[in-house]
Amino acid sequence: MGMKRRDLLCRSAALGLAPLGLLQGCDEFFVPCYDPDALGVGERELRAELAYVNVSEDEARTCEGCQFYYLGGENCGECQLLDGPVTRGGYCTSWAVKV
Repeated sequence: MGMKRRDLLCRSAALGLAPLGLLQGCDEFFVPCYDPDALGVGERELRAELAYVNVSEDEARTCEGCQFYYLGGENCGECQLLDGPVTRGGYCTSWAVKV
């Protein structure tokens, strides 16, 4: 099943086009829930090592559907592996289906 045009625009906006106002009307699912600059060095290195992104390229593989994720707020959750806040629409290479 293909991605809807609106979802594609929202994902694109979340990847860096937010200053252009393209996030208006987009689900908060795609909006980062934390300030990356506030993370410690170890947290940033671990996220880089696991290739964490705030917006998954595969809508079937998002933090929200991962066994290591638990909801912590409207758009923000916690990851047992990344030891800190993650966006529910994010993804990393340690993703495992929630059972």
